[in-house]
Amino acid sequence: MKNILPSLARLAEVGWRDAGSEDPGPYSPTYPSRSPDRRIDTVLLGGGSEALRCRVAAPWGSDHRAVIVDFVP
Repeated sequence: MKNILPSLARLAEVGWRDAGSEDPGPYSPTYPSRSPDRRIDTVLLGGGSEALRCRVAAPWGSDHRAVIVDFVP
């Protein structure tokens, strides 16, 4: 996983994958919403799931931006 958080390390060890790491596009930051400079949000994939596209939503009223993933289960 790119920029893996210590709290997510154990999940990576047992096979969960960050959808943003599988998408060839930019790995966009999510926080703070107005001028993001770091990624605090992620979508994890397990099993045979495959990320097709991963993107960060535009500001929508929260203090961070949502991660949106199109995937094949």
